[in-house]
Amino acid sequence: MIAGDFNANPMFDRAHPRYPFRSVSSKFEELGLCSAYHAFTGEPIGQETRPTFYFRYHRHAPFHIDYILIPQSWRPALSSVSVGTFDEFAGLSDHRPLTARFTDIPAQ
Repeated sequence: MIAGDFNANPMFDRAHPRYPFRSVSSKFEELGLCSAYHAFTGEPIGQETRPTFYFRYHRHAPFHIDYILIPQSWRPALSSVSVGTFDEFAGLSDHRPLTARFTDIPAQ
């Protein structure tokens, strides 16, 4: 499992064409990893409805740049994924917690 602030989303690819996030996410797929958030919600990467980051704490500048990458084999064990709300964490951080819960993770 890999989790953290990647400071990346496909929406930034045009501004940073030398380091497109789509190529990075393809590498993760080659390694057998997937985003827990996207696996759970079915939302495409780059079209997230729940932001994990608000640039300079502004509600009007939301982005999804935090990820939990899990082995593909864990997808069936993924029971929930949640993202903290803007109001719940306002003033504490510009990021919102991203949480994934699992049941019966298969042995490797």
